[in-house]
Amino acid sequence: MNGTDLLGELTRRHAELGGAEERLFRIDGVPVVVTDNHQQVLPYWDALRGATLLHVDAHPDTGSSEPLPAGGLTPEFLRGLGVGNLIAPAFALDIVTSMYWLNPHSRSARFQYLGSSSRRLLRRWLSVGIIDGMLKFVTGRTRQMLLEGADLTFLPYQGVHLEQPPASLRQARPLILDIDLDAFCCNKHIFYVPRQYDGVNGFERRVEETMRTLHRCARPTLVTVTESNGRGNCGAYVPETMIAPVEKALVAELQKLYC
Repeated sequence: MNGTDLLGELTRRHAELGGAEERLFRIDGVPVVVTDNHQQVLPYWDALRGATLLHVDAHPDTGSSEPLPAGGLTPEFLRGLGVGNLIAPAFALDIVTSMYWLNPHSRSARFQYLGSSSRRLLRRWLSVGIIDGMLKFVTGRTRQMLLEGADLTFLPYQGVHLEQPPASLRQARPLILDIDLDAFCCNKHIFYVPRQYDGVNGFERRVEETMRTLHRCARPTLVTVTESNGRGNCGAYVPETMIAPVEKALVAELQKLYC
């Protein structure tokens, strides 16, 4: 599917979803979707199969999800997703088959490969007894399904540390470039940073450093950008007054990179 066809498909999905919150545009033929909260990108990712995911975020968003219903991404299932578990269903549906996580805030764990194939990842988790350990922290319906042996999809939040994008990421097609603005400006729960770390100020430097990494990666098939503004009671991760300047800086750098 070329960029024009993909944009047409994304536009159709946007209309089906009501088109009230998301914004669609192109950067030199590359479709870009901007959402309020992160789980809203999933119906757009669903236009692709077998994609590599480059996830640029202050958080891994690899929480467990309930088993997919027979109808796939039904409205009921999508309403039950949160901002922290949107990636597991993408693996379960083979939308995504491998994942890299770039956290511009971190120096100790900035760039990681989180693996490929949800089934392989699930076996790896089982092999080291992590699911048994998770029962101490999981409650409610998810705990009950674990106890009953349900086929949940689990993904790790820590993987293989990388210094630079590997050859596979420089050649990946299709490639989803998924960017949360909290990767550059975030006020809570940032992974792998010191306790007193300031995640709000200095976003310009984090954007520039990210562009240097993206320059070494393949041109994306689809770009999704999430504002993490908290609309819809999801909880804001980017201060309201910072959303516009951070998004403006990001789009300007993406235009330089891909135009």
